[in-house]
Amino acid sequence: MSDRRIEVALRVRYAETDALGVAYHSNYFIWFEVARSEYFRVVVGESPAEFFQHYGMPLTEASARFFKPCRYDDLLIVTARVSDLRSRSIEFEYEVRRKEDQVLLAIGHTSHLCVDSEGKPCRIPVLVREALAG
Repeated sequence: MSDRRIEVALRVRYAETDALGVAYHSNYFIWFEVARSEYFRVVVGESPAEFFQHYGMPLTEASARFFKPCRYDDLLIVTARVSDLRSRSIEFEYEVRRKEDQVLLAIGHTSHLCVDSEGKPCRIPVLVREALAG
């Protein structure tokens, strides 16, 4: 498996925080998606929207571990990498760090199954799988 990593810079928005200005945990999954989409765009060479015209990649599993909080207006670096690639499924791992001090704030994982336009499990297209494999 390739150790290619894609980094995305995101700033914590006010709407993503609680009354104390701490980012709410569910936002991390949105940030994971941003990094995953950018990974697909850079590595596969096409917009995820083009791929999703013919296929889907529904989420089958997701997890996150939180180590330190991030707060309103923090600049974050979200890193995504493929941790496992099979004929019909793909797994991603994520890291979230505060850019200023590189402190690890959270790690995460998502698993996805490739489905066709009718929602039936299918193989990831060869060209896509080869690009993702590195």
